[in-house]
Amino acid sequence: MNKLYLALGIVAVVFLSSLFFLQGNNVETPQKTQPTFSQEKSFNLDVKLWSFTPNVIKVKKGTKVNLNFNVIQGNHGFMIPELGESVYLPQGEKQQLSFIADKPGMYTFYCNVPCGRGHSNMRGQIIVEA
Repeated sequence: MNKLYLALGIVAVVFLSSLFFLQGNNVETPQKTQPTFSQEKSFNLDVKLWSFTPNVIKVKKGTKVNLNFNVIQGNHGFMIPELGESVYLPQGEKQQLSFIADKPGMYTFYCNVPCGRGHSNMRGQIIVEA
């Protein structure tokens, strides 16, 4: 009699497990969507000791922004904390950073790699207009 209950218990567990497994397979996994943008603009930035040129960039909300860095002098970094963007800029290399400007506002960017006495002046703004 105990063997019968044990066998019925095993059958019940297998049956319930298969129902749970089959139900899980019917659940659709949401697809990650790429942010959309209405236009694309590229900017070439020269990076030297203690300056980004240009140091003010204006775009419209919804623009895909491509920043192309030409690192002329020194090792630097480029960071926009409010947008969560950052890139290391070694001397003599070209780097690119792309993002979608989806929130209007004024965002400060700066060098986040200590590069000497003028380091604290190495900053600029990205202005995203509505």
